[in-house]
Amino acid sequence: MWSDPDGDKLGFCISPRGAGYIFGQDVCEKFLHENDMQRVYRAHQLCKEGYQVLFDGKLATIWSAPNYCYRYENLASILELDEHLNEYFNMFEDAPENTRDKKVQKERDVYSSPSAPNNKSGFSGGRLSDSTNSRSSMGSGSSNGSIGRNNNGQ
Repeated sequence: MWSDPDGDKLGFCISPRGAGYIFGQDVCEKFLHENDMQRVYRAHQLCKEGYQVLFDGKLATIWSAPNYCYRYENLASILELDEHLNEYFNMFEDAPENTRDKKVQKERDVYSSPSAPNNKSGFSGGRLSDSTNSRSSMGSGSSNGSIGRNNNGQ
């Protein structure tokens, strides 16, 4: 959803961002009712705390880029829903600068050798997380918190 919510507005009005519109709670509630939905989850709008919930919990914006453009000093979050649809916003900061180069090199190694002997899953692209910090940084609800591995860590 490109248009942005505003808790102080009703209806639609032109967005100062130059694309889309600003919409109010009435528009959100009408959309939810007409589409038999309970909530809207959206992105594409910076949230200083990593996420923002508006309209009595009926709309949430999730922002997953910490310290956006290396200047906003914002948190990031990933939304996790459990089997009962309870919401958990897993918030995280950007990686410390002294660990970024090591992590990037590790990811380059994964990309450059998708058929390496330790890649038993058949997963040949994307980002593998290490299980030491995967829950906080990936927001995964899986038992080992990694992408492209089975429950045995393979």
